[in-house]
Parts: sequence; C-alpha cells; structure tokens
Amino acid sequence: MKLVATLYLSVDPPDAEVLIDGTPIGRPRRTYRLFFEPGMHMVRARARGREEALQSLDARAGAETKMTIQLPRAAVSSADEAAPAGVAKKAATEPHEATTSAQAPAASASWPGTLRIGGVALTTSTATAGAVFLLRAHVVHSNLREANGVRRAQGWAPDACRAASAPVSCAEIQGQTKERDLLATLGKVSLAASAVFGIATTASFFTEVAVFGGAPATGGVRLVPVTTGERAGVLLEGAW
Repeated sequence: MKLVATLYLSVDPPDAEVLIDGTPIGRPRRTYRLFFEPGMHMVRARARGREEALQSLDARAGAETKMTIQLPRAAVSSADEAAPAGVAKKAATEPHEATTSAQAPAASASWPGTLRIGGVALTTSTATAGAVFLLRAHVVHSNLREANGVRRAQGWAPDACRAASAPVSCAEIQGQTKERDLLATLGKVSLAASAVFGIATTASFFTEVAVFGGAPATGGVRLVPVTTGERAGVLLEGAW
C-alpha cells in the first residue's frame, strides 16, 4: 500500500453524506478508512439541516492522514424567521376577520322564510289528509254502490230501508252512508284549509315586498289544490 495514501475520516453527524471528488462513497457512517491515489482530492460532506463542509486532501504515496469534518447547523436568516410568524399571524387573524365580516341575518329577513316553511308544511299535511279522506269516502261509496246493485238484483225495492219493517242490514247500510258523508266532509274541509294555508304562504312573498321593499330573498311558490272524482291533492310550484 506504499503507492497509495490512506485517509482516516471522521464525520459528525454520522448520517451525513460524504463525496470524494464529487462522487458519493456509499452508506453514511461515522468513520471511514479511505485510500487515494497521490494528488489533490476534495472531501465534501452534507446533511439535511446542516451547512456543507469541504476540505482538500493532498494525498501522498504511503502517507496516512486523519481528517475530521463537523457540519454546523444551518443558520436561519431573519427573513425566514419572520415569514412563518407573519403567516401564523395572518392565519390567526383570518378567522376573526371572517367572523366579524359575516353579519347576522336581520329578523325581518328570517321570519318570512320561517313562516313560509311552516305554511308549506301545513299546506302539504292538510292536503294529504284531505286526499286520504276523499279517497276513503270514494271507496266506501263504491262499496255501497256495488252492494246496492246486488240488492236490486235480489229484488230489493228502492225504499226498502224506509219501510217500517226494514231489514236488519239497513242499519249497516245507513252506518256506511254516514261514514261516507263524514269522510267526504272531512276531505273537503281539509282541502279548503290547505288552500287557505297555500294562499297565506303565497301572500307572504308579496307582504315581504310591500313591507321591506325589494324582491324577496327566495323564489316564489304557487300552490294549486287539485281534486278529481278519484283523487285529491295539492300542486306546489316554485321555490321557497
């Protein structure tokens, strides 16, 4: 080994990468035993968060040299220190700014919407109830009509239930008739109430415009009760 030079190298921190003449020498460790051809060589060490270190080596054949490289921690500039503080300060103030900039809705802007929601709920529920009552009355009426056809086929007179000696089944027929009439009445009343609630809900839009001025905050709504011989309901159009 007299034709080469020997270098005993110690590095701190031990995870620093060592490069000889710009070429990495392998896995980082604390100490190395390296061999050089005679001549000038550059020993370089680098690690994250540390300043790089660079030393020259004048390698002579047969000579043994000891070298220690210690990487100081990288200095943080004042500008870098100020930047995170500025960002943190801005982040801390942004929620406050967002909170203060968001104004609480005025009472005049909130209560019409609440009334509309309640009006739509009442309109829908009463219309649904009215539809159920009318459909039930239609079913009872259909049963009575079918039963009446069967009785006539059996020879019943039209005024059989009004006679003094009316059959016992007439009481059941009268009960079904009263049930039909009651259900029909409840259905009509419910639909009428649904129409009233719907009109009141629609009028709330015009009231908001007349009292507070400008267009209402939400879109208009149109409620149209729909009733046929077999079904009943309410048609809602628009947004609230």
